[in-house]
Amino acid sequence: MYNKGTLIGKRTKEKHITLQNVYNFLLLLIKNTKIAELPKEKILNITLTYFNCIKELLPVEWSDYKQYRLTHIVCLNAFAIAGNIIIPSNYNFVSNQLNIKEVNKRMSSIKIFDWSSEGTLKYLKGASGSKLLAEDIIASVKKEFLNFTFSNFKMAEIKLIFGHSYSLFLGGNFPAQFMYVLC
Repeated sequence: MYNKGTLIGKRTKEKHITLQNVYNFLLLLIKNTKIAELPKEKILNITLTYFNCIKELLPVEWSDYKQYRLTHIVCLNAFAIAGNIIIPSNYNFVSNQLNIKEVNKRMSSIKIFDWSSEGTLKYLKGASGSKLLAEDIIASVKKEFLNFTFSNFKMAEIKLIFGHSYSLFLGGNFPAQFMYVLC
């Protein structure tokens, strides 16, 4: 964000993210979560960690504004909306730590998207576009999280992204493929 942002609000080709945009990312990221109760410095740290995770997963797409839409405001807003779901489920409020390994693992599913400027995201605009993309990001993260391969288990407990636990009986000693995708 440092190399892409401008404090004075004047956009250039290199610096297209304003301070107002960053403020909006923060609002979308913490809206209606327990994260909002944390100190501002901690929220800022969590936000930077989350967006750095995205930057590390897709470094080429992050650095090329013209060829890829990853750092366009619509997509960054979508990541903030998705982060509103992803971050609280991976944050330990007892130790005040974000589980970065788990966030990286879950966010690895964003590599499947075509982030190019001429791809499917070309006509994505505004708040409604951000919400649609956020739904797709959340769905891909959930799908990544909920793909399991079980073998030689009769009972398995599955903890979903929202912390709900489910037990299921697989019946027998055979490998079973379990794929549960939330609609």
